[in-house]
Amino acid sequence: VERCMLVDRMWPRSDATEVLPHQMNWEHIYGHHYDEQSGAAIDYFTAWPIPLHTSKQNLKNRASMRNLQRVIASRASGPIVLLAVHLCGTLSMR
Repeated sequence: VERCMLVDRMWPRSDATEVLPHQMNWEHIYGHHYDEQSGAAIDYFTAWPIPLHTSKQNLKNRASMRNLQRVIASRASGPIVLLAVHLCGTLSMR
């Protein structure tokens, strides 16, 4: 696996400098923590064994689906697996 794309319309745009209150927080993906012994900052993005990327896309919008194909599928160097998890109603966190 080359990378994992996390797709949702609530992610901030990729060029955002901050996460707005109504958006999903990506601190656990692009943030950092400090090593207890050395005190060095360790980026989560480089620490994951498979890089996690976020993509702000509305999967209910046909134009967004075409954009996914253009942005993700056309740039892939090999096979792609698309896993969609729908978290509303019964499955959503309360």
